[in-house]
Amino acid sequence: MSNDIRIYVADLAAYNNGKLHGVWINATDDLDDIWEQQVNQMLAESPEGFAEEYAIHDYEGFDGYALSEYEGLEAVQKIACFIEEYPDFGGELLNNFGGDLGKPEQRQKTIIAAVINRWLILRMS
Repeated sequence: MSNDIRIYVADLAAYNNGKLHGVWINATDDLDDIWEQQVNQMLAESPEGFAEEYAIHDYEGFDGYALSEYEGLEAVQKIACFIEEYPDFGGELLNNFGGDLGKPEQRQKTIIAAVINRWLILRMS
């Protein structure tokens, strides 16, 4: 099993016709690279000829954060980068905040508040 934070992006045209066609993508890669070099290339190589829709059919390394099948790639990349930056608690923290930690300048306060809250809960038990 890989330690990478990655997603499996499936070609929906192929999937809807009973064929498995997709690609595993490192979700912390540059967003333009994810789109151009990986998703668009995978769709261009579809066994169904013309494919334009994709879905996330699997993921690894998100440490407790549950990705939606139709999560946008920009959101996935931001979530993955956050988890990579905070590997000990990033996925769990995002799960508690519904995947949204606000603007970058608010993140530090959100993280500190969550850690203090967790510490208080553990201290009382």
